Amino acid sequence: MAYWILLVLYLILVLLYAYHYQHPTIQAWPLLSRDADVPNKPAACRDTAECPPYHVCLNQTCVPQFLRGGECDTETGDWTLFSHRGRQFTTCVCKNPKIVTQKHWGGNCDQEVACRPYGHYDRKKKECVCPEGFRATSFLNCVKLLAKERMLLEPCESDEVHYRNMSGGHGLAFSYINRNSDKPCFKRPCTFDAWSGKYLKRARYEQGMGCICDPSLGQFGVRLEGLDSYTRDEGYNACVSVFETPLEKPIFVQVFAYFYLMQRPPVVFIQYHGLNPSDVIEPLRSLMKNDALQIGQEFPYDYLQAHLRKREPFLTRSRNLKYGKSFHNPSYQRMKLQPNAVEWCRFMSRRLNMKDSPYELSFNLLNQFPMCYIGKDDEEAPEQYRGRYVLNPFHLTFQDPQLERTNSVELMFLYGKWILSLSKDYDVETYQIAAVNPNFLPDLRDDPVASLLEEKGQLIRDPFDEMNRRYYDSDDARKAQNEPVFS
Repeated sequence: MAYWILLVLYLILVLLYAYHYQHPTIQAWPLLSRDADVPNKPAACRDTAECPPYHVCLNQTCVPQFLRGGECDTETGDWTLFSHRGRQFTTCVCKNPKIVTQKHWGGNCDQEVACRPYGHYDRKKKECVCPEGFRATSFLNCVKLLAKERMLLEPCESDEVHYRNMSGGHGLAFSYINRNSDKPCFKRPCTFDAWSGKYLKRARYEQGMGCICDPSLGQFGVRLEGLDSYTRDEGYNACVSVFETPLEKPIFVQVFAYFYLMQRPPVVFIQYHGLNPSDVIEPLRSLMKNDALQIGQEFPYDYLQAHLRKREPFLTRSRNLKYGKSFHNPSYQRMKLQPNAVEWCRFMSRRLNMKDSPYELSFNLLNQFPMCYIGKDDEEAPEQYRGRYVLNPFHLTFQDPQLERTNSVELMFLYGKWILSLSKDYDVETYQIAAVNPNFLPDLRDDPVASLLEEKGQLIRDPFDEMNRRYYDSDDARKAQNEPVFS
């Protein structure tokens, strides 16, 4: 019964709605005028700011935008003229759509596509900037690194050099690098103990020479067989520590060089004293005598040459002779320590003081410079000594039996300083007899000052002036050969 009552009420509501419903009236849309916001004729302009709204100044004429209110970034796009239904409009066209494009035709060029989706394009560098684990390609996109590529990007240890940073000064032979091209990092040559692999402080590689090993830290250079293709120079290709634990602080050490004439290389060796045998590595422990150890060096790759060649700080211990003023003290020798005192062998005599007596001059000629430098183009010196530092040659040639001679020099590390001095000779008379042969040593007998002193002639200024003239006349040749300069 209730169902029928509800149905009757619903029908009554429908009839009431139909009786009161009114039909809507649809009016015409107010269309825009064809010439709305458009000037009767194009207006001249110099800048878009001079044009009406939604216009662009193009070719000095105000032209309407095809898309009203559109923008066009001048770095990535250009306003371009085109025709549509007989009218001229401007629209934005991208300069390089492969790098930056539009959301829709005619829109602003502000949508980067290059290097996406992993990276972004750097407009200044004109390259992709990719996140970690990706690399940029020439197609302007970022791709994931392969497993091998990720390995090659791993950071190196402090004593290693990355293959990307390889340069001519690293010392490794290119054949060795090519054989190990799958390695991202290479141990720097010379910087580790060849026997234990431990890091060696101050040990370094020098281009053209090989490994330079610091004896004050218990190191010496070696040439390991089978490593000819490891480094690119003829000198030492590895360093070895005398001690089981490489030293962090320097100790007392002596480096001796004996010049047996000069047709042969000098005998050079490192000498340690007061060593504790238990601290020394086993191969060398059996060679010790009275807690001392001698280790041979090969000229010109020895540390003495390296120290002087690199002009590292040192003191020169020289002797000068002076006549005393009192009757009871006719003469005395004065020991001096001078910083980095080295001179060209051919120009040592120009440093003498003409006011001294002939004997003082002769003494000082032999003792003011323990070692001197032979020029690279000195044709009268044995070839193996050109461009090297040698014993003062006058110790083997100067004819005055009253003067002490030696054929040995010593570079000593003492109290934190390297000291260069003459050392005790080894049967020097034997070599003085044979020194009459000019092919045996640098021939300095054309030195006018030395010749005057040997002949014991009267002292005059001319020989000293001649030596100074020779020195300054050869200045251009020395600079051309990149020769060292001694103050």
